[in-house]
Amino acid sequence: MLILAAVLAYRGDARRAVFVTRVASVVALAAAAAAAVALAIYGPVTSPLAGIGTLGFAFRIDPLSVFLFLLIAFVGHLIFEYSRNYLAGNERQAAFFGHLALTVAAALLMTSSGNLFQLVAGWVAMSLALHLLLVFCGDRPRARVAAKKKFIVARIGDVSLAVAAFLLWKTFGTGDIATILADARAASAAGVGPSVGIATVLIAFAAILKSAQFPAHGWIIEVMETPTPVSALLHAGIVNAGGFLVFRFADVMVLSSTSMQLLAVIGGFTALFGSLVMTTQSSIKVSLAYSTVAQMGFMLMQCGFGAFSSAALHLVAHSLYKAHSFLGSGTAVDDVSTFAAVADAPRVGIVGLLASLVIALVIFAGVGALFDHDITDSLAVQMLGAIYIMGLLVFLGKGAGSGALLLRVVPVAAIAASLYFALQVGTARFFGAQVPPIPEAGVIDQAIAGVVIACFAALTLLQLVPAPDRSRWFRAAYVHVNNGLYANAVFSRLTGAFRRDTAR
Repeated sequence: MLILAAVLAYRGDARRAVFVTRVASVVALAAAAAAAVALAIYGPVTSPLAGIGTLGFAFRIDPLSVFLFLLIAFVGHLIFEYSRNYLAGNERQAAFFGHLALTVAAALLMTSSGNLFQLVAGWVAMSLALHLLLVFCGDRPRARVAAKKKFIVARIGDVSLAVAAFLLWKTFGTGDIATILADARAASAAGVGPSVGIATVLIAFAAILKSAQFPAHGWIIEVMETPTPVSALLHAGIVNAGGFLVFRFADVMVLSSTSMQLLAVIGGFTALFGSLVMTTQSSIKVSLAYSTVAQMGFMLMQCGFGAFSSAALHLVAHSLYKAHSFLGSGTAVDDVSTFAAVADAPRVGIVGLLASLVIALVIFAGVGALFDHDITDSLAVQMLGAIYIMGLLVFLGKGAGSGALLLRVVPVAAIAASLYFALQVGTARFFGAQVPPIPEAGVIDQAIAGVVIACFAALTLLQLVPAPDRSRWFRAAYVHVNNGLYANAVFSRLTGAFRRDTAR
């Protein structure tokens, strides 16, 4: 329906384009709801194959596809509604709605795929359709530069995924994703051969590129030149495709410790890098972009440690939050007084820091006990628990400088912890057997987790302890971090973004 709406939008005027795409988005929402009902009644199922041999188009209904079908259809509908007024009067409004409909249709095609061919086709089509949106304001030099960077990164990711799909098809003898996952779960790492290990590394590489991970993250920082609805769709939907890909092939990914460790290392570093750079940005949209980079890194890191259901919950929460943030970014100026009040709050001292830590531990342990949470269950659970405690510590530490404020913050922290555990339990039950057991951690995994926790602890202290503003090293470090350690500048030079003909 969305593809038909896109065709009609291209062939009609703005009024028709707005009408048909809005109707199509409502139909997509209804189809997502119907898929959820079908899953509840019939369980996971794959439609008959339309293709040649074992490759072609087949739609899969399972917890993951329904999860993302609902998310994409909902966010897409909001963006269509927002764009109706945002682009009112633009002479190319009809073309914009056509591009938007194509992008959402490709995303739905990919996430509902039950066959390797359809998944790769949807992955590539989504990227190409997004490119049309990125160059919608083609008269802006920075928009063209960002689109060029994205195009290069996306094509490398496309090749990686296509080769990985070919290796899986040759190894398992079928293009049916459900069959591949079932065979992978029944196999062992030693019994599938080296081709599966290569395929998992290529899948991880494709996911890293799609999710704008360091050092190939620069393009997502520069797409701010595109219309706001495009930024919302990109940050709230398209960039999540990397996490979806890893989750979709979770049973295959756990067969290779190399691919899992690659996700954990790159994702963990990017999460820390994006979080740190975000705090130095003055532009609200650039800050949100670095936030997306960090959140995608954290999600891939969770996948790397085998916490797939937690990563899926993170994906949905981030999508809804980022869609709201971008679509409401125009009201950021109204919130300046709120942020200023927080910045002027009394700084936390050593006593306040220790008190906040004790309260955070009590809240986490107490609420966790109510949900029968065993923090010793696995390395992934221990690491995520430690990071969440640090999050509580930052939240509580902001109010530790004032006793009255701390009394108001503690109940909110307890409620937030309750929601965290409730959502974690609910998500795990929703996915059920679709999520493979968390693999046993080796020495390398423990070392990676230790480094990640230590770095997050340092970042936590950096947010709570007064910074030595007058020291030379702090000022120098601030400049380097504000420039993203110049990784994007190197990427710009490699892609010719600094050339005169490109900047015109």
